[in-house]
Amino acid sequence: MKTILKIFRDDIRLLSRRFFASAVIVAISILPALYAWVNIYANGNPYANTGEIKIALASYDTGIDLEDGSHVNMAEEVFEEMKGSDKIGWQFPKTPTDAIAGVKSGKYYAAVIFQDNFTYNMYNFEQALVDDKAPLIYYENQKANAIAPKITQTAANTLQETIKTKYLETVFSYVFDETGELADELSEGDMTADVIKQLENLRDTLRSYDKSISSFTAESKSVKSGIVSTQKRLSATRVKTRKSAAQAQKDLATAKNSLDALKKSIAERKKQLEEQKKALEEAQEQAGIDQNSRALELNADAQRRIEALEIEVNALETALSELGPLSVSISAMLDNVDPVLKSANTTVGSLDESLKQMQEVFRASADNIDDIIAKVNAASEDEKIELLAKLLGGDPEEYARFFSSLVDVEVEQVYSTASYGAAMAPFYSVLAIWVGGVILVAILKTHVDRKKYPGITETQAFFGRFQLFFFIGQIQAAVIVAGDIFLLGCAPVHPWLMWLVAAITSLVFNLLIYALTLSFGDIGKAMVVIFMVLQIAGSSGSYPIEILPPIFGNVYKFFPFPYAINAMREALCGMYELDMYRYLLELSVFGLIALAVGLLVRRPFIGINNFVSEKAEETELL
Repeated sequence: MKTILKIFRDDIRLLSRRFFASAVIVAISILPALYAWVNIYANGNPYANTGEIKIALASYDTGIDLEDGSHVNMAEEVFEEMKGSDKIGWQFPKTPTDAIAGVKSGKYYAAVIFQDNFTYNMYNFEQALVDDKAPLIYYENQKANAIAPKITQTAANTLQETIKTKYLETVFSYVFDETGELADELSEGDMTADVIKQLENLRDTLRSYDKSISSFTAESKSVKSGIVSTQKRLSATRVKTRKSAAQAQKDLATAKNSLDALKKSIAERKKQLEEQKKALEEAQEQAGIDQNSRALELNADAQRRIEALEIEVNALETALSELGPLSVSISAMLDNVDPVLKSANTTVGSLDESLKQMQEVFRASADNIDDIIAKVNAASEDEKIELLAKLLGGDPEEYARFFSSLVDVEVEQVYSTASYGAAMAPFYSVLAIWVGGVILVAILKTHVDRKKYPGITETQAFFGRFQLFFFIGQIQAAVIVAGDIFLLGCAPVHPWLMWLVAAITSLVFNLLIYALTLSFGDIGKAMVVIFMVLQIAGSSGSYPIEILPPIFGNVYKFFPFPYAINAMREALCGMYELDMYRYLLELSVFGLIALAVGLLVRRPFIGINNFVSEKAEETELL
C-alpha cells in the first residue's frame, strides 16, 4: 500500500513542479465539461422557436347556406383561430395551388389544404361518415430537414384537435339551439307534450349518430383487415405481375405491328374501290344505259364495309395506345401501392379514435335528455312547464363549449425536467465523462517507470498509476455536474446524488479505459473508441431503445452507458424506489470486469505488448 501511495504522491509532485504539465491537466479537467455543456445548451429548448416553422393553410371550401339563410365557412373560422397562434408560423397563401407549390419549392415545410366538403361534413354528420373524400389533405416536404417533419406533424395534430373541437361546438350548438327554442315555446303556452316529443326526437337523433359511429368502426375493422391482407397478397404477387406486365408490352408491340399492316391493307382496298367506281361510272355514261347499276351498288356496299372496318381499327389503335403507357407504368404503380395502403391503415385507425371520443359525448348528451324527460314525467302537471323551462334554458354556445371540452386531454407530468436540454443532460454528461477518460489515456502514461520503484509488483503498478487517473477523472465529473446545475440550470431534484452518480460513473469508466489501455496498448485505445461509438448510437440516451434497430436492443445491456444514464436520470428527474442504486450496482459490474482485465487478463499479454511497443518505436512513425 505504501508503494501505491508513493507512486501517486510522486505523480502529483511531478505535475506541480512542471507548469506546462499543470496547464495541460487543468485543460483536460475542463475540456470534457465543455463538450457536455455545448451539446446541452444547443438542445436547451429547440421548440421555443417553432413559430419560425412555416406551414401553409389554404382552402377549396366555399361554405354552405343554412336553413335560416345564413352562410357559414368553417375553414375560414379555423383560419381565424390559427392566425392567433404563435406556436407555428402559419401562412395563408391566396390559393391551394400556391400552397402546394410553396411546399415543393421549400418555401413552406408543409401545407394543409381544406377540401370543398369540409363545411358540408361539419353540418351533415351521417353523410361525413360515408364520404370517401378526405376533408383535409396534408402535404409535407421531408427533404428540407430531418426534424422539421416531426414538428409539422405535431402542428397538423394540433390543427386536427382544433377542428375536432370546432366540430363538436357546431354539433352541440345546433342541439342546444333546438332546446333553447323549446324553452321559448314553453313560455308562449302549455306545450309540454309537444316539447317532450321534440326532445325525444333530438335524443333519437343523437342515438342515431351513436349507432352510425358503431357501424362505421365495426366496418373499419374489416377495412383494416382487408388492407393488411391486400399488402400481403401484393407482396406475394408483385414479381409475377411485373413479368406479366413485361409480356404484355411485347404482346402490345406485336398487336400494333399487325394493326399497322391491316391499316395499310384497308387503305389499298379503299383506293381500289374508288378506281373501280370511277371506271363503272365512266362506262355507264358512255353507254348511256343503266347496265352497271348493280355493280355500282356492290361497290358502294363494299366501300361502306371498308369504312366501318376502318372505324373499328382506329378505335382498336386508340385502345392499344392507351394500354401501352399503362403496361410500362404498372411496375411503378405496384411500388406506390404499399405506401398508400400503409397510410390508409393509419388514417382509418386515427379516425376510429376520434369518432369514439365523439361517440362518448353523443351518448352523454342523449342520456342527459333522457334524464330531463324522466324528471319532467315524474313531476306534477303544475310543475312540468317550470321544470322544463329551467332545464332547457341557458346559452347554447356555453353548452356547446362545455360538451366539446369533454374530449380535451389534461397532461400531468410524472417526472418533469427544466427543459429539453436538461432532459438530455444525463446522456451528454455521461458521454463527456467517457470522453474525459479517453483524453486521459491519450495524454498520460499508463505505465510506471519501474527503475524508480525496484521490486514493484504488477498490482502495485496498476493501482499506483490509476490513482492519478481517478483523481483527475473526479475533477472532470465534478466540473461537468457543477456546470449542468449552475451554468445551464438543469435543476436536478437531487443535486448531490447527481454528483454521486457522476463520481461513480467516472470511477468505473476510467478504470475500464485505463485497464484496456494498460493491457492492450494502442489496440486497447482503439477498443475504447469503438465502445464509445457503439454506445452513442445504442445506449437509448436520446431515442428509446425500443425504436432503434434490433441489434442495439440486443447488445446495449452489455455496455456501461445505459446504467450510468439511467442512474443520472433518477437523480435529475426524481427517484423511483431504489432504482438509482440498482443502476449503480449494475454499473459497478463493469468496474469488476475492468479489475479482472487489468490484474489477471493483462498478465499473459505483458511480453507481447512490450514487444509491440519496441517495434512501434523502431518505425519512428508509430
